Amino acid sequence: MVIDLTQFHQTFFEESLEALSDMEAELLRLDSQMSGRRFSDEFKANNESLNIIFRAVHSIKGGSSTFGFEVVANFSHVLENLLDDIRENRCKTTRDLISILLQSCDCLRTLVQNAQNGINTLPTDINDFQIKLEKLRGTNCAVPLDRRKNIRSIDNFNDSKTGWNISFTPNRDMLSTGNDPVRIIRALTQLGKIRSILNINSLPSWKNINPEDIYLSWDIDFFEPIKKSMLENVFSWVEDDCVLNIIQKKDPQKSSTSKSGQYIDTNADTMVPAPGASGNGLEVQSIRVSTPKVDALVDLVGELVITQTMLSQFSEEITPESIEKLQLGLSLLERNTRELQESVMRIRMLPVGFALNKLPRIVRDVSQKLGKNVKLDISGEGTELDKSVIESIGDALMHIVRNSVDHGLESPAERIKAGKPETGTIHVQASQKGGSVVITIEDDGSGLKRDLILKKATEKGLVAEDANLTDEQIDNLIFIPGFSTASQVTGVSGRGVGMDVVRTRISELSGNVEVTSKPGTGTKLTLRLPLTLAIMDGLCVKVGSQVYIIPLLSVIESLSVPEQEISRPAGGSELVPFHGEYLPFLKLHELFKLNTAVKNTSDGIIIIVEAESKKIGLLVDEIVGQQQVVVKSLETHYKRVEGVATATILGDGEVALILDISTLTNLVNHKHHQGHTLKEAS
Repeated sequence: MVIDLTQFHQTFFEESLEALSDMEAELLRLDSQMSGRRFSDEFKANNESLNIIFRAVHSIKGGSSTFGFEVVANFSHVLENLLDDIRENRCKTTRDLISILLQSCDCLRTLVQNAQNGINTLPTDINDFQIKLEKLRGTNCAVPLDRRKNIRSIDNFNDSKTGWNISFTPNRDMLSTGNDPVRIIRALTQLGKIRSILNINSLPSWKNINPEDIYLSWDIDFFEPIKKSMLENVFSWVEDDCVLNIIQKKDPQKSSTSKSGQYIDTNADTMVPAPGASGNGLEVQSIRVSTPKVDALVDLVGELVITQTMLSQFSEEITPESIEKLQLGLSLLERNTRELQESVMRIRMLPVGFALNKLPRIVRDVSQKLGKNVKLDISGEGTELDKSVIESIGDALMHIVRNSVDHGLESPAERIKAGKPETGTIHVQASQKGGSVVITIEDDGSGLKRDLILKKATEKGLVAEDANLTDEQIDNLIFIPGFSTASQVTGVSGRGVGMDVVRTRISELSGNVEVTSKPGTGTKLTLRLPLTLAIMDGLCVKVGSQVYIIPLLSVIESLSVPEQEISRPAGGSELVPFHGEYLPFLKLHELFKLNTAVKNTSDGIIIIVEAESKKIGLLVDEIVGQQQVVVKSLETHYKRVEGVATATILGDGEVALILDISTLTNLVNHKHHQGHTLKEAS
């Protein structure tokens, strides 16, 4: 009998990538032991750490050989020989060598992911690096490195009806900023079908190639009828690190051609399948589940079967004597269903450490490039969060930490002058509070320079010259698109792209970001995220005959306001008093064009909500109650409605819309500050 080995490929890829993550973690642990010393100083590496690293590479070599991934196997073999020399003390262990091994880990990860995507060729830059590794064995590993640059892992970078043509040319140094063009193209495949042409005109000769630079560009046909803004959103992280043109095309069935490019067509309409895809172009996503979670599910299903059997006895006839047993059975059914729901949701929960484990590498590379000494402390890695949320916050966390190293922490000389330890500290902590997870990123740097922030914002016309802003309002200026206080653009930051995207990404997850800072002491960013995007706690409110859901994380307070306390400034929206300040509020029955008995504000209830550090009021008829709701996509079945995020089905079978508090907040504030009329959604 012939065994089809392709059925084991996905397991091999998953285990290989996990082994590489373990390898990287051990290398960073070894590097941290030598923090503060010269990179050329020799040190004695922990044998157990070396064994873990060696076993990771050895396992990948064995598996790749078995499955016929010769490119992966050959590179692993060269790296394994070098690691064996290190274990047998035939090669000096230095921080320079650790840097080489980290770069090797990046290369091997790229090769594994290439094999996962059906690409079985050896990239030129990795081939050159492999040759260097082979030569390294005879030199005691004493190879000087340019520590200002690093090969980056692919994992860390990486209303039209007619479709779009996208021209994407990354800046040559894009990899040094922690971004990867391949990852951008993968994100495009999540929006719809693409066909890509890889342009290799700028490739230099082999001897002139720098493996840390990008020489490629892409021409992409995007076939789906989506808004241009959705495509621009994919490139928002790198919009100033590339040349990008998105043009509406006439005929979506005609693919672009290029005499100077290399045409890529995998019959799956993508150049690179989505993450987790197998070589045949079919996306395969999996999640590892602990045995106790599966056992709990099996037990609950057994309880449901017993309850179903009990209730089936009453299907023929219900007598007065059996009503009590029927009520007991229904009570058991309700309890078991609730527990089953919770157990199923726990299956999707993963430790937030999956999103935090990339931060040590980012801190090491950026601090090394900037000449700063930085210590990263991470706690609460075991806090569980929904898989989809974890996958969405990785880029935001990396950008915040990168900003802390670059902008927040001072140079060693400046810290000593300020009476601080030479090594700066960034502390990342995750914890669960109620129905949400809170992640804080705090540094002990110089804090936000409010005078400079206000000056820059005034120069750019973002705030009026005579504006009297509080410290909190000044701090939140860093979230304005395009805002930056950097005096010059570097490979790390300075383009004003990032913090606004961070806030946008977190808001899309129904979360929020807060920043607090103390001059000379440090800055703290707090991310508050829902445990899961599938089920949420909501406040049910009634407007006319319709029921709406307000995410409970956004609700601050509810109040009834007498008509005489409502402020009506000329040319602006109505304002409601709230703890010493006046807030604009929105009448939901006007926004959604509903008939309601509430004619005066005092007849209804105002719900104070907050999004992106902005508070507004929402006028509703009454509060129905608080309950957990199952989130259903609205766009899948209908279309996007302004002010509405998703929908849910209530217990009586009726559909209730879940409000998009971020959009409503921006609408109300836009009307309040600009005097524009709200665009009503139907």
